[in-house]
Amino acid sequence: MEALQKAYEARNKKINKLEKTKQLKNPQEAFNKLEEYARDGYDSTPNEDKKYFLKCFGIYDRPATPERFMLKLRIPGGHLNSTQARVIGECAKEFG
Repeated sequence: MEALQKAYEARNKKINKLEKTKQLKNPQEAFNKLEEYARDGYDSTPNEDKKYFLKCFGIYDRPATPERFMLKLRIPGGHLNSTQARVIGECAKEFG
């Protein structure tokens, strides 16, 4: 049992590449980077950031939609009221 506990703890201490990428920037630096990429456009974003950094924020570069990103939204507890749904719909219409 002790060996299993040690294996469990070792596995939980492993940090995957995405988590390591998140730790490279503090929240303010990350926000500034996102603003910079939004301002300067798709081509200004390094491939490494397209593959890892942006995923930390639910922004995905998909081959199915070249030079466009897919944005995932998180809805806490899966509960969404009609006002929230309306705003998401308006944003999707305007920017999607």
